Amino acid sequence: MKYERKEYPRPQFRRDSWQSLNGEWEFCFGDKQNYDRKINVPFSYQWQASGIGDVSVHDIVWYRRKFTVSEKNKRALLCFTLLCFALLCFASLRFALCFVLRCF
Repeated sequence: MKYERKEYPRPQFRRDSWQSLNGEWEFCFGDKQNYDRKINVPFSYQWQASGIGDVSVHDIVWYRRKFTVSEKNKRALLCFTLLCFALLCFASLRFALCFVLRCF
C-alpha cells in the first residue's frame, strides 16, 4: 500500500528502539473474524488511503497484525489513538487489554 507512514509519531519522545505498526494489517467487518481484507493503518476503513474506503457504519470491526518484540526490549508499549467505544487487545493469543469508552 502506498500510504505507509514511517515517521516517528511524537519526536519529542523519540527512543532508540521503537517499531511502528503502521502499514498493512488484516481486517474484517462483523461478528465473524474471517480477515478477508487488508487495511493500511493508521487510516480508518472509511478513508480511501486505508485501501478500503467504505463509508458505511459498521458496529464491529477487527484488526490483526502479528509482530515480534525483540529480546533486548523486556517490555512493549502499544499506543492506540482515536478509538471509539471499545478495544480488546490480545498478545500471544491471550487477552491483554480492554478499553471501554462511556458516552454520557
